[in-house]
Amino acid sequence: MKQYRRSSYLIDVDLDMEPGKHMFIHGYTGAIDVVSNKISEFLKMTPSFDEDNIEFSKETFDVLTARGYVTQKTKEEEYDYISRLAALLHRDSKRYGKSFMFLVSYDCNFRCPYCYEAGISGNGRSWSRKTFTKELVDKAYDAMLEIEPDREKHHKTITLYGGEPLLKENVEIVRYIVNKGTELGYNFHAVTNGHDLDYYKDILTLESFKFLQITIDGDREMHDSRRFHYETGKSFDKVFANIKLALDNNVRVGVRFNADANNYMEIPKLEKLFKEAGYSDNKNFSFNAALLQNENPENIDENINYVRREDFNRMYKEAGLNISHQDYGLYEKLISAFRNNKCIRFHSIFCGVQSGSYIFDPLGDIHTCWDMVGIKKYAIGTYSSGLEWNENLKDWHGRNIGNTPQCSHCKYALLCGGGCLGKTLKKKNDDFKASYCDGYADTVRLMANKAYGEIKAANII
Repeated sequence: MKQYRRSSYLIDVDLDMEPGKHMFIHGYTGAIDVVSNKISEFLKMTPSFDEDNIEFSKETFDVLTARGYVTQKTKEEEYDYISRLAALLHRDSKRYGKSFMFLVSYDCNFRCPYCYEAGISGNGRSWSRKTFTKELVDKAYDAMLEIEPDREKHHKTITLYGGEPLLKENVEIVRYIVNKGTELGYNFHAVTNGHDLDYYKDILTLESFKFLQITIDGDREMHDSRRFHYETGKSFDKVFANIKLALDNNVRVGVRFNADANNYMEIPKLEKLFKEAGYSDNKNFSFNAALLQNENPENIDENINYVRREDFNRMYKEAGLNISHQDYGLYEKLISAFRNNKCIRFHSIFCGVQSGSYIFDPLGDIHTCWDMVGIKKYAIGTYSSGLEWNENLKDWHGRNIGNTPQCSHCKYALLCGGGCLGKTLKKKNDDFKASYCDGYADTVRLMANKAYGEIKAANII
């Protein structure tokens, strides 16, 4: 008699709005279904079984087997399958193309207490104020072609980063970067605080800039207490006005809200302000939240109250907030799977830092993770005197969930991609084989319930 078992990669989520029902998600087949409590409890309570001692119909059993929730594979066979699948997915991700960023300078006109730069500012002002030269820009563009000679395999978008890339002092060099890139067929995104955008009116056009990420942390009072300009202190009014400038130029703007326990209830206030200003009705405008995490214990400020992701998820739910809050696309994946009656798409890496991301900084270094820029030991190479790589390249671009022991045995691994490698290195003493889960299981539960509410309201299920 054939023996069966509950798959080690079955994710079982209680559905809050319908007690007695569960959402099943399978961690390597991508199946997603809503099942009864009877099925859920049987699989929880019965470690192994055959077809003769199941407590539901043969038809149901066949579906559970076909979808992967019930399997004849041993744990070891499932682990091996995951490792091989992860390697294939990682290989495919490297084919999608190379992505490039210009870190224009490490300098910034804001003094935000939670910024990563607080940990590297000890290098001094001469270091932070070093900015790209035209010569370095040319060398960076040359290096891009040396990294991948076929420009068709480049992502067509180059991201400008910092520090603050769009400082008023950087106008000339940014214009040079953008004009040269545009001639070569690239367009640009920028991660900016938005304060000096008005100095960039002439190049802030749809032909050059497709998207700006701008951070606002609350209403005027709250934002100005956290994101203050080094000269004027207050920054809210100018940033808010510059959002309109970008939108009026048909540039997409995504406002990022850095959330913690002190300011998360500011979200409804901001939504109201965006509505009153007409931003919310603009198709080019979006608004999302990201949980602040204290990656430098020396950064202590009375205006910031860091919380664990699980606690924030609970606070978010209790407050009835509906804004996207850094679920890394999981909610949309679940919705899409239900709407299109397809399996969930998986990935074996968290982001491009593990496949083909290259960040050129004004010191001549190449980094791959934007959370780790400015820290020499994490650089993967140099480009100012010809392209040279170091041993970090293999560690960064070689990691996937299949060769990360803890991840390969985790049922969530192909959904989360192994979590942020930058945060892992900071939290786990530079161990490239370590894992840092960041409350992902709790996020899955929250997003699964949110998605179920959406599909029920739309009569999809």
